[in-house]
Amino acid sequence: MYWKKCLDDEAYKLQKAEVKLLGPSQCTDLWARNNWSKKNFTDDLFCTEKFAKEACSLAMGSPVVHNGKLVGIITKGGCSEYPEVYINLIKYKDWLHNHTK
Repeated sequence: MYWKKCLDDEAYKLQKAEVKLLGPSQCTDLWARNNWSKKNFTDDLFCTEKFAKEACSLAMGSPVVHNGKLVGIITKGGCSEYPEVYINLIKYKDWLHNHTK
C-alpha cells in the first residue's frame, strides 16, 4: 500500500500494489549502476522491484504491509529505474515497541 504524491482525488485514497522482494545482492547490483555503493545497503534495508508507472508517484514514507503488518517504509527509489529501497521496520521492532507505549 502506498500514498501518491500528486494532488488529484485519488491521492487521498490509500492505493495498493503487489511488489516482488529482491535479495540484497540483486538490489545492490542494480543500484551500483547509479554509483550507489554496496556499503550503503545495510541489513536494516530491503528492496522491491519497480512496479509499473505507479512507482513514480510513490511518496517517501509510504508503508509496506505484509500479512496485515507494517514491515517497511519507502526511503529511496521514486521515479528512477532502480529498485525501491525500504527501511526494514522488523529490525527496529523492539525499539519501536519500547518507545511508542
